[in-house]
Amino acid sequence: MNLFRYKFFILLTILSGLLFLNMPNILSADSGLERSRRINSNYLERIRNKYKNNKINRKRKKDAEIIFRGNILFGLGTSNNEQSEATTTATMFSVANIGFGNTVTILDSQKTINQETYEFSTNDLYWVFGRSNTFALGYSKLVKGNLKIKINENVYESNKFSGSGYSFIFGSNVGIFEILAGYKYISFKIEEVKFNENKIDDKKNSLSQTIIGIGIKY
Repeated sequence: MNLFRYKFFILLTILSGLLFLNMPNILSADSGLERSRRINSNYLERIRNKYKNNKINRKRKKDAEIIFRGNILFGLGTSNNEQSEATTTATMFSVANIGFGNTVTILDSQKTINQETYEFSTNDLYWVFGRSNTFALGYSKLVKGNLKIKINENVYESNKFSGSGYSFIFGSNVGIFEILAGYKYISFKIEEVKFNENKIDDKKNSLSQTIIGIGIKY
C-alpha cells in the first residue's frame, strides 16, 4: 500500500513537471490567438474607414462638379385681350447655378376689323436651384420688338418697345435629358405707333404663357 502511494506521488510529480514545462507554450498560443484577433479587427476597421472616406469623397466630388445645361422650350398662351393668340420659343443655357437665354414671341390679335401683329424678343437671366430636380427663376428684359396694326387699308407700325417679365421653370432629369415645364409672364408698352405722320395712342399689353420643353445636361 505504501509502495502504491509512493508510485502515485512520483507519477503526480512527473505530470506536474510536464505541465509546468508546457505552460509557456500554452500561454504563447493564447497570446498569438489574441494578437491575431486584434490584427483582424484592425484590418476590418481600416476597410470600413476606407469605404466611408471613399463615399464621402465621391459625394464631395459630385457636389463640386459643374453642370452644363442646354434647354429649348415652347409656349402657348393668351394676352390680356382674349382674342389674341401667342406662340413663344425660348432657349436657355446654364452653367452651374446661372443661366442665360433668349425668348422670341409672336402675338396675333384680331379686333373687329383691325388686325394686330406683335413680334418681340427678350433677353433672360435665370437662377437655377437643384441638381437632379431643378427649379429656375428667371427675369426677362424686352430688347426689341415690332408692331403692325392694320386699320382699314392703313398699316400702323412701331418698333419702340419696352417691358419686362418673369418666369419659373421646373425640371426633372431622365438620364442626360431634362424634362421642363413652367410659366412665363411679360408686360410691355409700345410707343410712337404711326402711319406716315398719323399717330395713335400708345399701347400696353401683357402676356401669360405655359411653357414646356426638353433639355440636355452634360
